[in-house]
Amino acid sequence: MFSIVMPYALTLIGVLVGDGNDFMAFAVFFTVIGVVWTFIAATVKEFRGKGLLALEAGHAVIWLLFNFSPELLGKAIGLVIALPIAILVGVVGLSFFRGLSADDSAPAMPRQEDDRTPLQRVPNIIYDGSNSRWQLVNRGYDTATYESDDGRQVVLRHAEMGRSGANTNEGYFHW
Repeated sequence: MFSIVMPYALTLIGVLVGDGNDFMAFAVFFTVIGVVWTFIAATVKEFRGKGLLALEAGHAVIWLLFNFSPELLGKAIGLVIALPIAILVGVVGLSFFRGLSADDSAPAMPRQEDDRTPLQRVPNIIYDGSNSRWQLVNRGYDTATYESDDGRQVVLRHAEMGRSGANTNEGYFHW
């Protein structure tokens, strides 16, 4: 019990010391020590979530009880009114600026699924490792045959395909 009560006593001492407005740094110092002490004590005693929050809120209650004034009440009401408005303005402003950064020059086109096989998507001209040109001779369902300018042929198979190239027994081909 002593370890939970003592931090509140430190906060109370801080409020009383800071009441003269000459020693506000001491008031904050004592309160910070009290808040940290409460956090450590509550964690050791396995308080979680709402229990820990309630214990920490006790320090705020002590400050409000001893520093209450009509001006403070006015500020609190102003904060309650202004906070939702500020959040709304922030969300609308963020969506506006995100809209400006989008590319408005071209109309949005619906994305179409490409139901072709990888071999059907391979271009008619591909290149080998030495950048020699190979032209499509025949395209089947799971193979494609290409021929180089000097008459050599290579067969690409579906299993050899990558996104921008194919690894075959004749070497790597890219497009």
